[in-house]
Amino acid sequence: ETMAKETAFGTIDEVISISKEVKNVIPYIDWAHTFARQGGQIDYGEIIDRLIKELHLLHINSHFESLVFRNGKYVDEHLPIDNNAPPFEPLAKEILKRDISITLICESPELERDALKMKKVLEDLGYKF
Repeated sequence: ETMAKETAFGTIDEVISISKEVKNVIPYIDWAHTFARQGGQIDYGEIIDRLIKELHLLHINSHFESLVFRNGKYVDEHLPIDNNAPPFEPLAKEILKRDISITLICESPELERDALKMKKVLEDLGYKF
């Protein structure tokens, strides 16, 4: 799994690398953790493309939440998705652009409310459940 803490194993590069090197290891992408590790920036499309190209994934396992910004960096303290750290809609657009199979679990402290918000964003962009 991608991790937020700077000293932990779990950058996107490390997760992809171990998934290549160890048989039957499948990456789990925490989009907010990746956002934190990249200094508050994320290119969802680039990450999805790497997972598909480098690991030949047909399905991506992931979860989503927002994170707290403290002392000049994002920390692994989960917030509702309205905090936009990272924003959800750009991820939804990249998913729909590629028509990829994805498990997207909401890890916000307001699970049900935010899961429904995520669903609505996807529907508003044209996804049919």
